[in-house]
Amino acid sequence: MKTHPSIKIITGILITVWHLTPCYSKESDDRLYEPMPERWTYVSPHTQKLPTEDVWWHTFDDTDLDSLIRIAERENYNLGAALSRIEMAKRAMQITKSGYYPTLNLTAGWTKGQSSGASGSTVVNSVGYDTYIAA
Repeated sequence: MKTHPSIKIITGILITVWHLTPCYSKESDDRLYEPMPERWTYVSPHTQKLPTEDVWWHTFDDTDLDSLIRIAERENYNLGAALSRIEMAKRAMQITKSGYYPTLNLTAGWTKGQSSGASGSTVVNSVGYDTYIAA
């Protein structure tokens, strides 16, 4: 039994419409007209604490463990190196931000000329100062 091509097309369109009907709802239409917020904010769902900030070992209520953690913090060279890198990054950020601070440049100079007879020799001295003032 042969079916007419237009019946296949109409059937295809009806099946497509039937499948897409649940995608539309009045609720999704209402969200289109919500006002835009004045500011967008982002709150990261991930937080990370250093193990020493987490103080997980306090749950054991063991003074020996507390003292061992303090010794490990004090004598851990990797931790010391990491803290130094953090400090260097903070200093580098301060240097980068210093370009936004006002500067004051002061330049002073003087010239002394002296000529003698026919040779015409001249002595010239100059002094300059640059001063930086951070706000």
